Formats: sequence, structure tokens, C-alpha cells
Amino acid sequence: MRVDLIRSSDEEKLSQVQQVAAIHLRKADAAGESLSRLREVALRKDNVFTELMECVKHCTLGQISGELYRVGGQYRRGM
Repeated sequence: MRVDLIRSSDEEKLSQVQQVAAIHLRKADAAGESLSRLREVALRKDNVFTELMECVKHCTLGQISGELYRVGGQYRRGM
């Protein structure tokens, strides 16, 4: 079965970048607080699920994954 890939246009890519930038500006204060709480929970090695559910209300996936990377490093799947 052949699957044709659909590529985003330059305009679509720019729109996504602008939307992320707007979210960062609009939610800056709430995102900072939310990421701080996520960092604290992760550093305590507690269950981060509840805090993640709060983070997604104010943060982008890039912000969340970046914060978790800073706390715990890069995930490497065991062989």
C-alpha cells in the first residue's frame, strides 16, 4: 500500500511558529510557575502525571520536554 506524504507549506510552518510564540507570550507567567512545580516534582522523583496535566494548560510540548530534559537528561531506551 502506498501512502503519499503531505508536506506543510512555508505559510503553514510560519503560522505554527507564530502560534507557539504567541502562546509563550500570553502564558509566560503561568508557564513559568507550572514548569517550576513540574521541576520540583521531578527532582523529588514523585509521580509527575498530575503536574503534567496542569502544565499542558499553560505550556507547549517543547517547554515541558525541555524542562524534563534539564531535570533528568536525555532518555535512552535500554537494549
